[in-house]
Amino acid sequence: MIKFIFLFNKIGKPRIVRFYDNPLESQRITVQKEVSNFCLAHSKQEGILDYKDYTLVYRHYGNLVFAAGITEDENELAVLELLHNLVETLMKYLNKVSEADVSFDRPV
Repeated sequence: MIKFIFLFNKIGKPRIVRFYDNPLESQRITVQKEVSNFCLAHSKQEGILDYKDYTLVYRHYGNLVFAAGITEDENELAVLELLHNLVETLMKYLNKVSEADVSFDRPV
């Protein structure tokens, strides 16, 4: 099950944040900061990492990072494909996927 999907830039500033459960506000902020730092600390373009009680799936696209936190029963490769499909959808909607377009057009 997907617990959250984040979109943030290379310095860790969140652009789109969606939680699919209801954590407390303090937990949301902590998870956002830790996930962005965790993803940015790794130099790979995409990856599957263990993070607390989640599996963290992330992918870099230009100056943006798409990340999803999933449970053990979810397929990591399917979530990577989901992130890629999200980027493809944004490209069709915005003609390109850049931080400015995502920030000002707010497609989701």
